[in-house]
Amino acid sequence: VASRQLRWGKIGSARALATLAVVLRPIPAQRRFRRSVDVSWRLARGEEVDLERALDDLGRMSVSERDAHRLAFLSWTNDFAAMRQLVDVQAVRQLAMNAGMAAIVTTVLGETGSDGELLEHERRLGELPAMAGRQIDASWALVTMASYLGASDQVDAEVAGLRHEVPPDRVAFVRATALQRAGRSEEAAALLKEAVAVSGLTSAS
Repeated sequence: VASRQLRWGKIGSARALATLAVVLRPIPAQRRFRRSVDVSWRLARGEEVDLERALDDLGRMSVSERDAHRLAFLSWTNDFAAMRQLVDVQAVRQLAMNAGMAAIVTTVLGETGSDGELLEHERRLGELPAMAGRQIDASWALVTMASYLGASDQVDAEVAGLRHEVPPDRVAFVRATALQRAGRSEEAAALLKEAVAVSGLTSAS
């Protein structure tokens, strides 16, 4: 939940939930999570971050765990080439998928993969235990997948029930992506132009 709050730009809520984790998790996990929240927030604000040092500060981890954290940090930078290298490692992808990052993995594959890879990933999404309860990450991963497959009607239907969870710039992105992938580029451009005009949004968003 804290990670989702952070993803949507609600740093105050994320930090509060990270503090709550103090009574719920072992001390090393508490420190790692709170440090991850702060590093992610800095990246989201466009600050320069030494990722290797940030990862070192998280403490001892396996190579796969370290790379899963690296993937989470890189998701704030839109460095899809670097993220794709990590996603191509099965152990890293599995950790990410099981740790609430299914939407991140889906976005990486949507931006860099072939239609065949997307369809195979869609099958894997269906096998995630989280899909049974349709947690927000699972639901958003499905919406993201539909957008890259150009299923604009499905995207519109799905995001209607997620608008209270997902900020408008993210909604605009998946809707525009679906239109663009469906060959409706002019509509996609118009939608993005309208979204940018909404208070609080910028072309960078």
